[in-house]
Amino acid sequence: MEMDKIARSMQARSYNSREAGSLLASQMKKALFSTSVQKILSQSSSYERAICSDDGSGHSLDTIELGKVLSKTKDTLGKSLDILGMDACLMSNLEVAYQAAPYVNYIIASEEEEPNEGWPYESVLKILVDLPDIEIPDFSSQLVKGYIDYYKNIGQTGVTQSAFNLSKVKEASMTLDVLGGMLIDHMPDAATEIWKAQRKSVKFFRNTLWDINHFLKELSEVTSSNEVKDATKQAKAAFMAGPNKFVISESHFGSWFDYCCGASIYLMPPPGNISKYYGDLDFSKEIKNWPLMLQKYHESP
Repeated sequence: MEMDKIARSMQARSYNSREAGSLLASQMKKALFSTSVQKILSQSSSYERAICSDDGSGHSLDTIELGKVLSKTKDTLGKSLDILGMDACLMSNLEVAYQAAPYVNYIIASEEEEPNEGWPYESVLKILVDLPDIEIPDFSSQLVKGYIDYYKNIGQTGVTQSAFNLSKVKEASMTLDVLGGMLIDHMPDAATEIWKAQRKSVKFFRNTLWDINHFLKELSEVTSSNEVKDATKQAKAAFMAGPNKFVISESHFGSWFDYCCGASIYLMPPPGNISKYYGDLDFSKEIKNWPLMLQKYHESP
């Protein structure tokens, strides 16, 4: 089988007949490019490899590749997409938004894992039927409301939805660049404070993504540095939902998300390993203090 040949040629670690059967029974067998399969199998464990597969399309699509697809889309259309609706789990993420920003005006996405039903298309698209001339920001906010209202009506709790204005993503992200620099200067004490804040704030997907504002709230309460406290205040203001902000609309159903702003960020705590691909993201290349802070956090005693 081609997948077995690729796995053997790469000497994929911990690859066995059980995983081979699982992958061949999944949508990954439809992958168009051997390079996608190679990237998945290059992960150091079957756990890491599994999360690289997109069951919806049958292909591997990471954040960098998403940016490439959107770039091609913009070239084809001759303009940016008005709205990118992400009917997928965990996509209400700052790094994803940053990667998409050159090619998309607004993103609608969920911070938490989505219910199996996904988007209630009939009800949210009815907005366009009823209001065909609605402005894009208003439509984005109505999509967020319609999604949450649908799940409230059927009694499905634990759901989130957000709308991002991507023209504001760099401005908001720069506040985290400042905060990252302050945290670096405050190491090693900052490492303990970051961990304390993480323990109390909302996280997603196996301790990899944290809600930005809830983390900032908890960090401001435990830090002993006035500079860090001031920087958290500025960043928190930048990620509060509102008109003409980065997060223009946020809604949820479930008290667990009451302190959430609707946007997550990658904040892998030690002893877990920082993704070796994190530094390749546009966010990491331009908001340099955040990935550097993450590295210093892991290196602290």
